[in-house]
Amino acid sequence: RGLADEVVIGDANKRTTLNKAGLGHAASVLLTTSNDAMNIYLAIYCRRLKSDLCIVSRITETRNLEAIHRAGADFAFSAGALGAKVIDSYVEGRDYVLLDHDVQAMSLPLPKSLENLKLSDAGITTKTGLAVVAVEQNGSIITDLTNLERLTPGSTLILFGTSEQERIFTEQFK
Repeated sequence: RGLADEVVIGDANKRTTLNKAGLGHAASVLLTTSNDAMNIYLAIYCRRLKSDLCIVSRITETRNLEAIHRAGADFAFSAGALGAKVIDSYVEGRDYVLLDHDVQAMSLPLPKSLENLKLSDAGITTKTGLAVVAVEQNGSIITDLTNLERLTPGSTLILFGTSEQERIFTEQFK
């Protein structure tokens, strides 16, 4: 409340809530739910209510970036996509940008409990909030994680998140 002139608490998919929040005279809207489907729906809804609105949305799964843009978002960001940019900077020897006081790229050795699992079966993001942006295996950095068969012993996970999420990861996966 100390950062905003006014705070409206309510259901964002109700027009009365959006009207109370001032959507009619707003230049932009920021969609920050942790549910991609809801953000996609809200982008469509807000775009229909106000066509000249600048819509910025959080997206949790990189695969949904195209969908949020089709829904009407002008700009979308995901931890995974931002993390991939950090990895690219690291690989190319450039400095990377730290987005928040505690959001960073990190590399962690693959815990034994995740060895030989599919990344999609590991549940890392669901259980910790960390975004896996790459895996280093056999001297190669793999950023196209959709084709990664298994997490092989000796691999390194390259993740994007906070130190608290890193702590949860360390406790969750041993």
